[in-house]
Amino acid sequence: MPVDATYNWWGNISGPKNLTNPGGSGEIVSSYVTYSPFATASIFPVVPVIDSCTPDNGINTGIISAAITAMICKDGLTVKLSKSGQSDILAANVSFISATSITCQFNIAGARSGSGMLWLLIRTAGQGL
Repeated sequence: MPVDATYNWWGNISGPKNLTNPGGSGEIVSSYVTYSPFATASIFPVVPVIDSCTPDNGINTGIISAAITAMICKDGLTVKLSKSGQSDILAANVSFISATSITCQFNIAGARSGSGMLWLLIRTAGQGL
């Protein structure tokens, strides 16, 4: 008896990869799963997970270049530094290196600093994710 997985999101609008869905670009599903009809969008936002950022600090007098590793990296990312009560600092020159690595630059000139002044690195999904 097949498993009922109808109305699930398979990671792509075309549905899951399966012999009976040759145009599917989503996750692979076995022949023992009923997957159609499937959702054409996720109801959950992609949760960004940052593993590391090098460097993890800098002097607020100019531009710093950063190498970031994350759980999922794809073209179309928005990367920013964010701090409550401060304007976000958007990354420039974001380059996709691999599925787990990007590089970018932050202009931190004049950014508020000092003891306890933690800026959070935030990666959000773009159209490529």
